[in-house]
Amino acid sequence: MLNQISFLPALPLSLFWPLAAFVLLIAIYGVLRAPAGGIFRLIAALCLLSLVGKPTLRSEETTSLPDIAIVLKDDSASQQLDGRNTATTTAAETLVQRLEGLGNIDIREVDVTGFDETRLGETLALALADVPRSQLGGVFLLTDGQVSDAPDSASSLGLTAPTHLLMTGRTDEIDRQVEILSAPRFGI
Repeated sequence: MLNQISFLPALPLSLFWPLAAFVLLIAIYGVLRAPAGGIFRLIAALCLLSLVGKPTLRSEETTSLPDIAIVLKDDSASQQLDGRNTATTTAAETLVQRLEGLGNIDIREVDVTGFDETRLGETLALALADVPRSQLGGVFLLTDGQVSDAPDSASSLGLTAPTHLLMTGRTDEIDRQVEILSAPRFGI
């Protein structure tokens, strides 16, 4: 709980300070000329200045909001190859345990499914829809990299938080690509 006194003068500060200086000079002059009555005039001047200064006692009670971490786990058909789903599940469980160990973090786990394609960008946009950007602590993507709707940039999703990618699979894997070099004119 935070208590503090704040001043919100009825006049602009450019007028308040010269007025305060003028009133105090006159009050001090009054104390020097007639000490008995001057003290009361000085007290009255200080009271009037405090009224014009409008002091208020503010009491604030703040509560810290938890950071939000989004963990997107790819459970698409391509993750079923070569034990990728096991590696992804293990990595997600370990990541969630470590994040929980940090404390004051709201962890949102989201599974990305898809048989024909992985719609990771769409799922990420839906996961971010209700998250205040000031509370977003990080985004963790656990996938094999086969994403059909990758956004152009993180800024298109409004991401300013760190985004981390864990790709499953082996480093020596390659994608196969079918390329048509020439096609007959009567072909489909």
